[in-house]
Amino acid sequence: LEALQALAAQARDAKDSRVTAGFAALSDGAYGDALWATPKPEACTEASATALLQEYLELGEAEFAAQWVTRTHGTDGGIAGVSLEHASMTRMVLTKGPLSTVVPEGHPLKPILSKVSSEPTSQLLPGEIFARVFSPLLALGCLSPRQVAEASERAHGTDTTDSTVPAEILSVESSEWHQLLARDDLETQRDLEECGIRYGYWRFRGHLVRYAVTDPDAGAAEVTPEGVAGGDEESGAEPDALLVHGFGASSSQWRKTMKAMVEASGGKRRVYALDLLGFGHSQAPSLTYTQYLWADQVREFGLSVVRRPYIVAGNSIGGFMSASVAADAGSVE
Repeated sequence: LEALQALAAQARDAKDSRVTAGFAALSDGAYGDALWATPKPEACTEASATALLQEYLELGEAEFAAQWVTRTHGTDGGIAGVSLEHASMTRMVLTKGPLSTVVPEGHPLKPILSKVSSEPTSQLLPGEIFARVFSPLLALGCLSPRQVAEASERAHGTDTTDSTVPAEILSVESSEWHQLLARDDLETQRDLEECGIRYGYWRFRGHLVRYAVTDPDAGAAEVTPEGVAGGDEESGAEPDALLVHGFGASSSQWRKTMKAMVEASGGKRRVYALDLLGFGHSQAPSLTYTQYLWADQVREFGLSVVRRPYIVAGNSIGGFMSASVAADAGSVE
């Protein structure tokens, strides 16, 4: 921690850099893909998480975001070597100034925005940086909601109204509400088992994600240390299927389709459907929702939960997400 603090202090003194060397070093160990990835448990300690929270409260969201974002520059000066979601969020963090300066000349909104706003504005949602950085740490137990609440109270005091509740408190309370919803979901899913479908929960970068899956014994393949056994021509099992819902919907829209797909395969295919972040019973954190974020969620679900060859398909925007994941990942084995 002392080494990281020293590196961060050196980076803050560099006039030509908005990225701290402290986080650049931390990204190689704890986060991998900077603010947007799940930290490795072995690299997260209560001491480092508490120090990070204290810095967030002292600097404020805008300054904290500008200092703790990592950028890898390509030969053309662009961002290279990072995911599209990371690159798009990095651009939003580093975009400053009035909204009118973000819109190009000739755009029909240019004169309207020039009149409406001449003040610098953040391109991210209030509380988004806290949700992105600290949700994984809270999920891993490196920080507790009580620690966040006490630190926030020391920083802001207790004299707040509904309109001035700190972003970190809103984020923690939202997360706890979704945990209660998930627990209730799991306790009352017996009714759904009659349809051969059950619900489960998985965490994507610290955020709860609900998913539906058909009878786990249907087309099941045994996962061994050497890889996936079954699900091939010899066993007769067909590739699993992952279904992605459309805008404003959830995994529930696929209930009849999932049952029909299993029956059509003679019980040789397992079918999954997930709730995208912000939809259904998945958590709705304060994030900027882009196609890149949802595509990353679908891709990581396939790698973490399905864990064997599968076909991905979707409806409406879910179809676009499916095509994006398939084009980017190719054949997932």
